[in-house]
Amino acid sequence: MHAIVLLATEVALLPERVDASFVLVASGLGGLLGSIVAVICGLELDRLARVSLFGTIVGATIGAVAFFVLLVLH
Repeated sequence: MHAIVLLATEVALLPERVDASFVLVASGLGGLLGSIVAVICGLELDRLARVSLFGTIVGATIGAVAFFVLLVLH
């Protein structure tokens, strides 16, 4: 498990080091945005939790895709 967290946090490339923590930030912002939208829509707590989890997954996916696109372009 620690290896996965380390891999998600930073990736060492030669000769420079690329910080990939924006994947984690995108995941958190996705969850936060999902929660805000769910509260504005007046959803119940069970639905709010599901929307928040979905936002976290979507945010992490967007962050990971952005990381790999930037990695390929670099």
